[in-house]
Amino acid sequence: MRIDVLVLDDVFDLGLSAVLDVFRTANELIEVGGLGVTKFEPRIVGLRKTVTTSQGLREKRRYAIVICFVVAAVLAPPDVVSQIALAIPLLAFYEISIIVGSWIEKKRAEEDKKAEEEADT
Repeated sequence: MRIDVLVLDDVFDLGLSAVLDVFRTANELIEVGGLGVTKFEPRIVGLRKTVTTSQGLREKRRYAIVICFVVAAVLAPPDVVSQIALAIPLLAFYEISIIVGSWIEKKRAEEDKKAEEEADT
């Protein structure tokens, strides 16, 4: 069974090694047990140096709207109401990700500021 893993550079290094260890252990157990089960084949499919910020998501909003409606047109039946009914939740999830991202960024900025103040004293 092929499993694709997307990796963000310097973000999930420990998690990635843990996931790969789990699959390695599962493959060893399959070999020892002599089961006729397909082995896991994890592979890294991408590596990104940066994480998109909420400001970057805001700037790309118009492209996201077009992509949401294209996806809705492909997946929904040919009537417009179904396409809009599918596109609206996709857009809502996109907007929610922007809001959550900005909350996380504000929280990290506050934590960094507190850490700097503690380091200065």
